Parts: sequence; structure tokens; C-alpha cells
Amino acid sequence: MAENIKGADEIKIFTREELSALIARKHGKFLDEYNDEFSRMKGEDRMKNYAKGRAVVLHDKEDILNYWAEELENEKKQLLERKRQILEAPRDIEKIKNEILIKEKLALSMDEDRKRQVEWEIEKLNSEIDDLKKLMDSDVAEIDSIISGLNEGIKRYADEAEESKKNMEEMQKLSSTPLTSEYQYDWLEQRVKSHEEALDYWKGKHKGYKG
Repeated sequence: MAENIKGADEIKIFTREELSALIARKHGKFLDEYNDEFSRMKGEDRMKNYAKGRAVVLHDKEDILNYWAEELENEKKQLLERKRQILEAPRDIEKIKNEILIKEKLALSMDEDRKRQVEWEIEKLNSEIDDLKKLMDSDVAEIDSIISGLNEGIKRYADEAEESKKNMEEMQKLSSTPLTSEYQYDWLEQRVKSHEEALDYWKGKHKGYKG
């Protein structure tokens, strides 16, 4: 009988404040655990949002780089055409000279009105020869040097555009990856809120609570 009484004496009787503190600690422990997991999942969500925004930026960058590469390509085509004209100028001049000789011979047997028309045509052809001679003064080596620089620029922009495209696809993939569990995310969010409210309540019941 005495032992029973002794055992009864050892039973801990909590005061209201002590009980409030214990309950608050319990909610605090759960809150810490849920917060850790919830923070991890919020990190995933932030990463998804970042990846989504980054994908848009990379897409725009790819478009700009491709545009610059295309502009350089057009400039290169113009220079190649100019180079072709320079290299073919001597042959073109000879063709025009032959055409002039033919017209001059034909003009000998023409009336005055028709002869004046042919003379005007010959004058125009001579003007074309002058333009071709000026074109021949252009430095082909300089054009080749410019084209070489353009080729480097085109390749650089194309490579950077391709790299941006790959990075964009990675960001798009990351942004479309579902969270570990959408249901778990919502559940954790509610549990965190619930334990925060409970913790605030029981902390209020025990003013000396220190966690």
C-alpha cells in the first residue's frame, strides 16, 4: 500500500503554464520539421519560376544573335558580289568594247536620226566602261580580309545562338518539371500555417516560453 502511495507521489503534476509550454514545444518541433520540407519545396518552386523567366531571356538572346548573324551574312553577300564584279570587270569591259565597235560600224549606214540614237547608246556604254575601270581599282585583298572578319563574326554569333538555344531548352525543361508533389506542397503549406497559429496560441498561454 505504501509502495502504491509512493508511486502516486512520483507522478508529475503539470501546472497550466508548464502544460502550455510542453504543447507549444510540440507544435514548435512539428513546425521546424514541416518548415524544413516546405522551404525545400518552395526552393523548387522559386527555381521553376527563375527557369521560366530565364528561358524567355535566352530565347530573346538567341533571336538577337541570329539577327546579327543574318545581318553579317547579308553584308558578306554584298561584298562577294562586289568581288565578283571586280574580277569579271576586265571581261565585261572587253564585251562592251566589242558591242561599241559593232554599233559604230552599223551607224555608218544609218540616217542622221538613227545615228544620233546609236551615238547616245555608245556614250552610255563608254560610261559603263568608266564605272568598271573605277571598280577595278578596288582592293580585292581588302575585301577578302573584311569577308574573313565577317565569317568569324557569323560563326561566333551562330555558336552563341546555339548555346543560348540549348540553355533555353534546359530552362524550359526545368520550369516544366513538376514539384515533388503538388498535393504535398499544399498540405505542408496548410500544416505550417496550422502549427504557426497553434504555437502562437500556446506561447500566449505561457509568457515565459523560450522554444
